[in-house]
Amino acid sequence: MANQQIFVLGQDGNLWQEFEPFGTVPLPQCNGGTSGCRNQVDANVNSFWALDSENVYVLGTDKNLWLEQGSFGKKIPPARIQVDGNVAGMWGVDSSTIYVLGTDGNLWLEHAPFGTVPLPPCSQTSGFGKGFGCRDLIYSNVLAFGYFPDAGGVFVVDGNLNLWQVGTPSVQIDGNVIAFQPLSSEQMLFRKDIGTKKALPVTRPIRPVRPVRTKVRTLVSVQGKRA
Repeated sequence: MANQQIFVLGQDGNLWQEFEPFGTVPLPQCNGGTSGCRNQVDANVNSFWALDSENVYVLGTDKNLWLEQGSFGKKIPPARIQVDGNVAGMWGVDSSTIYVLGTDGNLWLEHAPFGTVPLPPCSQTSGFGKGFGCRDLIYSNVLAFGYFPDAGGVFVVDGNLNLWQVGTPSVQIDGNVIAFQPLSSEQMLFRKDIGTKKALPVTRPIRPVRPVRTKVRTLVSVQGKRA
């Protein structure tokens, strides 16, 4: 069985891929190994979204978003392709699809192939799945968002702190929201038989944060870090 792995972002902005056994802090560089060591993925990282051991969305401190691909540790940055710029937050679906929140408050669903920044609207191309990278505008004036396919889809908190479930039409759930967490149907039905249940599609709390001593609204990454 493969060693347990964990991606770790340090306060210095360095992103690492770390392999068990753990207990030594910090772990030594792997230098080709995969046991009790770590590989540096990138530097100057604001936040990240790991899809698997070799595909990671990385948002840099310069607000550029990249899809970075392993194996890691050989060079910094690794093989990568730019997804977008002026990014405040992200929510990776897979290596071909990602929700991207811009610093302007626009939320997009972006489709590979990536590399063109910004991607054209899908309405102006042959569309997703036709070999053209493109993006669809999901919502505007977004302060925070989350994508929960097992719990109702996309939820956003707008600039007025109103919580919406995105749809046709979108439905307001509440106002003056400081955090939200939808539950999947499995979570709602979950009872005392925890020992016999399979792993649940777990959601996570999403918390927008108001700006501090600035006239520019601070948008919040879905990973929980300020952009």
